[in-house]
Amino acid sequence: TMSDSIKTKLLLWILGPLVATMVILTGVSLKIASSIIEEKTSDEMNAQLEYQQSNVYGEINEIKTKAEDLSRDTGLHYKKLTPADLEQSIIGMADSSEMVLGSGFWFEPNAYLPDQRYFGPYAMKDGGKIVVTYEYSNDSYDYFSQEYYTMCKGVKNAQLTAPYFDDTSGLVMSSCAAPIYDNGNFVGVVTVDLKLDTLQDFISSIHIGEAGTATLVTADGMYVASADEEKVKESATISGTPIGDKVLNADSGSFTANEDGTDYVVYFKTISDIGWKLFIKVPESQITAPIYHLMFIMLLISVISIIVCVFIIIRIVNNMVAKIENLRSFSMTLADGDFSGNEISNADRDEIGQMTDALNSMFKENKGLISNISHNSDAIGSSAAALNDKLQTLLENFTSMQKLVGAVNEDMMSSSAATEEVNASTEEVLASVNMLSKEAKNSNDVINDIKGRAAKIEKDSSNAYNHAVKLAADFDKNLHTCLENAAVVEQVGAMADAIYKIASQINLLSLNASIEAARAGEHGRGFAVVATEIGKLAAETGDTANQIQHTITGVRSAVNDLVTESTGVIDFLNKTVTPDYNKFVGVAKQYGEDALAIAKVTDRIIHMTEHIEVIMHEVSQAIESIANSTQNTASSSANIIENLGNVNAVVEDVSGMAEENQSISEKLSTAVSRFKL
Repeated sequence: TMSDSIKTKLLLWILGPLVATMVILTGVSLKIASSIIEEKTSDEMNAQLEYQQSNVYGEINEIKTKAEDLSRDTGLHYKKLTPADLEQSIIGMADSSEMVLGSGFWFEPNAYLPDQRYFGPYAMKDGGKIVVTYEYSNDSYDYFSQEYYTMCKGVKNAQLTAPYFDDTSGLVMSSCAAPIYDNGNFVGVVTVDLKLDTLQDFISSIHIGEAGTATLVTADGMYVASADEEKVKESATISGTPIGDKVLNADSGSFTANEDGTDYVVYFKTISDIGWKLFIKVPESQITAPIYHLMFIMLLISVISIIVCVFIIIRIVNNMVAKIENLRSFSMTLADGDFSGNEISNADRDEIGQMTDALNSMFKENKGLISNISHNSDAIGSSAAALNDKLQTLLENFTSMQKLVGAVNEDMMSSSAATEEVNASTEEVLASVNMLSKEAKNSNDVINDIKGRAAKIEKDSSNAYNHAVKLAADFDKNLHTCLENAAVVEQVGAMADAIYKIASQINLLSLNASIEAARAGEHGRGFAVVATEIGKLAAETGDTANQIQHTITGVRSAVNDLVTESTGVIDFLNKTVTPDYNKFVGVAKQYGEDALAIAKVTDRIIHMTEHIEVIMHEVSQAIESIANSTQNTASSSANIIENLGNVNAVVEDVSGMAEENQSISEKLSTAVSRFKL
């Protein structure tokens, strides 16, 4: 049905773009959210790295600074310091931090004491106290060949040795060595031995999410601290692994790598001055989990939103289609000519309500107009039937008169042929003349009646003509009024265009608002939802405005069809009924004029019969005069017969016109009968 078609189209036009828009918005939102989550994760990881680097670097750098200060002071004053002074210095250094295991001086051969090749006091923690030992100042230990000593030659700043695991103490250790210079000459090294188990505890305690871990390695990739302590104990290295190759070849950054079948996202940073690498690896699934969770929530919200929108749209469409169905049913009833029903009840003030009011107004105007046409067509039919009956009676009278005059003419011809018998038949002729005079007087009465009837016919025809002209003018005026009322449809169309333009502007503003909300990030999320809803409402309003335009096109077509039918009725009145009435008025006038002519002829007959009576009295004196009079009477009778024939033809024409007028009335009644009032 028509309503189903409109409903289907509306649902397709509205729901299709709505679902597409929701899908696009969901996809765009997911992409933006993913980017935000990734950026936030990256910022969080970098912040963690910066924070952890500061913790690691802070403690080690403090020890490096102390070692450098001690080496600098020693280089300036070592020749003035006694062994006891040097021992107090390294005791103080060993006691400066929980991280420090011991500290020592290691001088170049004969640099501190001219007679001693090895001079290397070492202070170490032993239980709860610090003791100084010289057991490493000998050939067997040969500190000159140790890594901490050789690495300080040719450098200015303190250096860290590679971490190593001490099986005896069960600790991971490293040495901080600072060179001692005397006026630019290398004279020895200050060492501070560090236990890195605090770093191990610190790094092991770092957990990013559920499975993210931190690892600290040296510049060449050896493990310093890790969640996997075995790798530290084994002095393992990350060099040659997918993660190690990228971490060791750059100062900082992030990348994705696969390790043991698991994809990890790795964030790393180089600790300044010491060159160690701190990196955090997080399973990629842990980072993408919030994205998938967000995707599920957004898809759920989108599905719920679409279901709610579908429900609301179906309610709106059903309401709109019901109103349009009422208008369509009412219009189809009027198109079938049924004006017997009532107006459509209407309490709405929207565009459809205004269109309903206009259709109701047109219904009332056309119903009144058709009622007037029906009533007047019945009156015309009755008048035409009465006129036709009277003309039939008049035609019969003329036929009878024609027969009588014919008989008179035959009698006059017989009288002319037998003039010699006039004297013998004078009394008989007189009787005939008396009868002719009587018939002439009767004819005069009939003619007077004809004159009266002709005058009445002329008056009735003129009134009918004027009424038909007025009826056509009123019908045309009402039709123009209806057309002016129907102009509201164009106003509705203009309003629909304005609504569509406003909806387009709102949609553009909604898009701009969504863009600005996206730029605002978390603070603009609520505004983005509002902007999205406004965009939806704008799209729905635009689509509804387009549907109103289609509906107005249908109403405009129906109004044009009604105007065409009404114009046909007006043309029928103006071109057929009105000219026929005008012609009938002319015929009636001619009918009156013919009656006057017949009256004159009848007067002549009366005068002639009177004259014949006088002649009959003188017939005996003037037979010749009778013969002449007889000839004149015969000639006059022929003229009367001819005139009666003409009058008879005119009456037949008038009768034909009356029948045609009656036929026109029947056609008009038939045209109006298709409308039910």
